[in-house]
Amino acid sequence: DMNLAAMILRQADLSRDRTAMVFEGESYDYAEFARRARTRAALFRDHGVCVGDRIGFLGFNQPAFLETMVAANALGAVFVPLNFRLTGEELAFIIGDAGIHTLVVEPELAPIIDSVRERLLCRAYFSSGEDGEGYPSLTSLADQMAPLSETVPAGVHDTLLIMYTSGTTGLPKGAMLTHGNFVWNNFNASLAFGSTRDDVMMCTAPLFHIGGLNTGVVSSLQLGNPIVMTRHFDPGVTLELIQKHRVTHMFGAPAMFLFMSQHPEFEATDLSSI
Repeated sequence: DMNLAAMILRQADLSRDRTAMVFEGESYDYAEFARRARTRAALFRDHGVCVGDRIGFLGFNQPAFLETMVAANALGAVFVPLNFRLTGEELAFIIGDAGIHTLVVEPELAPIIDSVRERLLCRAYFSSGEDGEGYPSLTSLADQMAPLSETVPAGVHDTLLIMYTSGTTGLPKGAMLTHGNFVWNNFNASLAFGSTRDDVMMCTAPLFHIGGLNTGVVSSLQLGNPIVMTRHFDPGVTLELIQKHRVTHMFGAPAMFLFMSQHPEFEATDLSSI
């Protein structure tokens, strides 16, 4: 069984008391992460999600993004992260092209989906936050469900995620990444970078990019390590959190590191943990 979700949930069971997420001043452990992922999976299954179905997520960085991904994969479904910078027309093409069955939407971004919703074929819609018109709260409904007990086995070549290209020279194309792609990439990266149980990952790049998602974040879940997450990138906040939580690893684009180096607090920030 190469199901990445099964591996992550197994690690969560082994690391129940270790910090999983630090987000907007709050933190919770791996026992809570597993509970959230398993109850979301049960909710999706209750709404008809089956093996191979697509579950999309349109939202900013937040724990619900990773919980939804693990929940989808636990059912043998395929996760589709969506770029929150796209227009309604651009999203409509991707949602249709991927054949998304269930769509989780950030409340702030719901108007973009509403502008094209009558043309979409999604069977279920949820809000990643509070209840909204036509978007019941994923958290509230999932908390009423009994956690999923067993994950669906997956093979090395089964699709885990569809990551869409930017569409610079044409329409975006969906890159179908498998469970094997993720598992072996992260295994090799852990060996190359010397990953340990003391690592703390800073997640501030957009998770809808493969760099933001799978350059340390997913492997942190596989290792049972803490993830310090921000909804958006802010150079000052990032420097503050690195020092406060003794962050050891961070992925960023060159421009992000440039902005951090130009921040007034850069010289005074303790970066020795990196």
